[in-house]
Parts: sequence; C-alpha cells; structure tokens
Amino acid sequence: MFASNALFPIGVMPHWLAVISKINPVTYAVDPICEVTVHGWNWGKILPEAWVISELTIVFMLVSQMVFQRTMSEQTRRK
Repeated sequence: MFASNALFPIGVMPHWLAVISKINPVTYAVDPICEVTVHGWNWGKILPEAWVISELTIVFMLVSQMVFQRTMSEQTRRK
C-alpha cells in the first residue's frame, strides 16, 4: 500500500518508488476511487484503470488455479 498512490501522489515520490508504484495493482484500484471522489464519474479515466484491474484479476485467477491443480496432483501422488 505504501508503494502505491493511496497515500501520496506519484509526482511527489522518489523516482524509484514511483516506478514501483506504477506496477503496483493497488495504484490501479485507488486511481478510479480518487477520480470519482474528486471529479465525479468520468468514464474515460475510470474504465482504463478498471480494465487493468480486470486483466490482473483474470491472470491471478488462472495462476492460482494452476498452482492449486499442481498442489493437488502432488498430494494425490504421495498417497
């Protein structure tokens, strides 16, 4: 959370922290919330962030499913 723009804008962060913040998924969740709170519903700024969160959700779900299946197959081989 500290490596996102939840507490400080990316513009005031040191460069190394700004780079980490731009790849942190929390940043993509906080940006639309701030946008709605400050400026109201601007779909042009909200949808790209929501799209990134949706893509990350799909990727993490697929990875977790693969890890789960691998773990379960290892467990059945041990028995």
